[in-house]
Amino acid sequence: MNKIRTLLVDDEPISTKHLTALLTKYCESIEIVAKASNVDDALEAILISKPDLIFLDIELGGETGFDLLKKIEIKKFEVIFVTAHNQFGIEAIKAHALDYILKPINKVELILSVEAAVSAIQLKKQKVIHPVEHRSNRISLPTLEG
Repeated sequence: MNKIRTLLVDDEPISTKHLTALLTKYCESIEIVAKASNVDDALEAILISKPDLIFLDIELGGETGFDLLKKIEIKKFEVIFVTAHNQFGIEAIKAHALDYILKPINKVELILSVEAAVSAIQLKKQKVIHPVEHRSNRISLPTLEG
């Protein structure tokens, strides 16, 4: 199985270090390909590293993780928010996030979230590789005549 290319975006180095340690220890399907601490660096990291998955903090200095997502027209990655703020759950759902993990991170919750992300990403890749064939055969239904 190919590893899931992952970007970590958090402005707190201690949080990034903790998440890195948890992912390395418990989530072997994850490959951390880049880390960023602000929106501009995250945009650059997305362009360069082409992640499948982004762990995204809400507050990033003067901007937010939502600001980052608004700057990306076509999202070819999944998002899991990791934040200390519980009041942004609805906004995360509207941003099509796969999950919303509160800090301090619970390792079981993280593992389950990563497993769901891996499944979603693999399914998406299969659809790209093997698109559903459109059938030209039409089904004829009998007509009722009065």
